[in-house]
Amino acid sequence: MDLLEIFKSSILYIEDHLTESISVKDVARQASVSNFYFQRMFSAFTGMNVGDYIRQRRLSLAAQELLIDDVKIIDLAYKYGYETPESFARAFRKFHGVLPKEVKKHPNLLKLCPRLEIIVSVKGGKTMDYKITQRDAFKITLLIKKFKDDTSTKDIPKFWDEYWKKGYGKDVCPMYDCCINEKKLPHCGKCDDLPCEIHYSMQDPSTTKEEHEAGMRERVEKLRNLPS
Repeated sequence: MDLLEIFKSSILYIEDHLTESISVKDVARQASVSNFYFQRMFSAFTGMNVGDYIRQRRLSLAAQELLIDDVKIIDLAYKYGYETPESFARAFRKFHGVLPKEVKKHPNLLKLCPRLEIIVSVKGGKTMDYKITQRDAFKITLLIKKFKDDTSTKDIPKFWDEYWKKGYGKDVCPMYDCCINEKKLPHCGKCDDLPCEIHYSMQDPSTTKEEHEAGMRERVEKLRNLPS
């Protein structure tokens, strides 16, 4: 099964189970891929994480039912997986900006998260001019840490938080040198307290230090928003 088929079947599975107990692991399992791989694939395709999509789809459908049908809020709360009407109301207001009981008074404030659809477009097919150039030698420094699949979405942001708090971005690998303390190999002399296998960074020499750090911080924020 290719990526598009995996993604398509996953969207259909989510839609068929919005009123049932469903987790990211359930969706990944039916697609026969790992939880970590599915979350990264979904985020790459949509720009949002799976958990947020499921939550927004449920709240969108709940709003439509409140607006059109004469339904009880407590029934909708249980229908869409909330343990109490209060927790449902909080999530509803956070997404729509109004409480469930205020829907018919302010229908223009409701937000809509439509079902995802796959639209394939083909581009290219035209010749392109290109050239190969030779660049001066430059250093590439790697920061390495191993993460477990089931805890990676929490551990990776924590790793980068520690990286910035300890000042490694200013003194070690991204700009100056390489240091690996696991086997006490030669290092730059600036980071004797550096844990083994803790570096993960590449810098294009054409970018400034500020641009490099801003790019890494942006990636950390995206990882932090992935569901656990």
